[in-house]
Amino acid sequence: MTRSPLTGLTLITALALAACQGATASPPSGVPASRLQSLSRGINADNIVNNTRMAIYDTGDLKKLKSMGFTNIRIPIDPSFILAGVPVERVGVASDGDRVALGLGRLDEYVEKFIRTGFTITLVVQPMKSFMTLPTDQSEDLILKANDVLTRRYAQKYSPEQLFFEAVNEPHYDNATWNEFAPRVVAGIRANAPNHTIIVPPAWWDLAQNFKDLTPIPDPNIVYTMHVYQPGGITQQGAGGGHHPEYRFPKRPDSADNTEWTEQRLDAYLRVGVDWAAAHHVPLIMNEFGATNVSDRESRLAWVKFMLDEADRYHYGWAWWAYDGRLFGLNPHGKGYDPDLERLLSK
Repeated sequence: MTRSPLTGLTLITALALAACQGATASPPSGVPASRLQSLSRGINADNIVNNTRMAIYDTGDLKKLKSMGFTNIRIPIDPSFILAGVPVERVGVASDGDRVALGLGRLDEYVEKFIRTGFTITLVVQPMKSFMTLPTDQSEDLILKANDVLTRRYAQKYSPEQLFFEAVNEPHYDNATWNEFAPRVVAGIRANAPNHTIIVPPAWWDLAQNFKDLTPIPDPNIVYTMHVYQPGGITQQGAGGGHHPEYRFPKRPDSADNTEWTEQRLDAYLRVGVDWAAAHHVPLIMNEFGATNVSDRESRLAWVKFMLDEADRYHYGWAWWAYDGRLFGLNPHGKGYDPDLERLLSK
């Protein structure tokens, strides 16, 4: 399905022009248009090295994703799969050499498989809940070490046109801490990957609202990202957000439920990130958005369509969360594609 005439290079050119209309506080973006284009339509490859479940992405899966128009695959990486001595989620022990060998082996396999199929790749360290309980100095040190492992292993093997490095998934730090730490993360990546584009989020779960407190990093080869899971009554049902079968999106005119969101409210929420990027003339993407399959079906599909329309409207790339997951998956645990979701996400 063709979503908008602003696709491919046309969309990215519009993004670059829009970004350059802002203030002069930051250097103009030097991210090549070809890389922005490859970030325009993505999907998160969950359950490769970020969960106890080990998903299989076979040739048929990848052909399907290519036929749908996806260009980038984002791989979240539990640091306990690439570093020894890191807490293993829900197990209560630290990672060892065997776990690291398993994790790096799977990562090698799938990075190569995805790139060979014609996708670009984003690699991102995804701290788990147990990791987030570590003291700040310790968690920061481990994030720097994890990115060092990834950049040393892959930056020379894959070109900047094939591979992106993301600072960290959903930093769990407050704004002041992240503003101090983020430039150090970028510098660490740059030491091994001087020409690769780096993706940087705001603090506190990549929330759009935190852009207002983010200090841009003086590096012209950065793309900024936000994650959007609002309103949680639709997106998070069954995933820790309870179950609210009566919840609808957009909010019905006769609804007295103030937790329901109108399209205007969601647009204003997204505009915080959009306007920040324009003001600092930097590129913006939304490399996670998704809603669970146990929410009201009509509302879920309306939310997905609205989010895609907003991305077209403001000319930023996106990546669906996720491919394999039981609740968010395009193909949940390999049990089959949701035809309506497939239609919406297809080019």
